[in-house]
Amino acid sequence: MIPFLAKRILAGAVVLFAIAVLVFGAARWSKGGPFDEERELPKDVRVALEARWHLHDSVPRQFGYFLSGLAKGDLGPSMRSLDWTVNEIVGAAFPVSAALAA
Repeated sequence: MIPFLAKRILAGAVVLFAIAVLVFGAARWSKGGPFDEERELPKDVRVALEARWHLHDSVPRQFGYFLSGLAKGDLGPSMRSLDWTVNEIVGAAFPVSAALAA
């Protein structure tokens, strides 16, 4: 029974890692970016946001930050709503979605 459970847990971990790679890759290499809006941000604001989102770090380091956040349950800062995190946005919308699903 233990070998069976170990295989299932390992397979689940591999699948979760593959999903994380696909999600990170889709977000990282999709067209557009956080600064592709009509108005140009001031340089100091742009530099601060790039530092907050780790945009100047290497891709493996960005992926490490992504995995670390996922392991902690932290989906990171929102690139659309600068005052909100992704967790706050999902948390605010979840009760409505749950009510619709019920």
